[in-house]
Amino acid sequence: MKLYKNNHIHKNTINIAALVDVVFLLIIFFMTVSHITSTEQMPITLPEARDAQSPAQANDDIVFVNIKSDGSIFLGNKEVQLDSLENELENRKNENNFSITIRCDKEIQWDFVRRAIKICRDCGSTKIKVRVVEAAGK
Repeated sequence: MKLYKNNHIHKNTINIAALVDVVFLLIIFFMTVSHITSTEQMPITLPEARDAQSPAQANDDIVFVNIKSDGSIFLGNKEVQLDSLENELENRKNENNFSITIRCDKEIQWDFVRRAIKICRDCGSTKIKVRVVEAAGK
């Protein structure tokens, strides 16, 4: 009985085309997510609250009003004055279903935040939220 040697060398190969597609999709995903959350990532120390609630998912467009400890106000990434905040919000009033989320530093005086809330309410927005963190002693 004559046995034949198998002279074929089997090389282990990896199909890289699928891997490239997955990596490309991951890059697109992280670029999109980082752009969406960039307006909320300003370095602000949020105030604490004992009864803090997680924000509900809504189909609304969210407009972020960031108030830093030095009193500077940012509408998204654009710095505005307190007097011109109403005009900027009026320009966005034409958008359908937008809500306003106010993020303020815990060191800012409440009167300043109260005036910002009043301006947001005067421009016709009924969906105003103030972002806080849950207190540690709950």
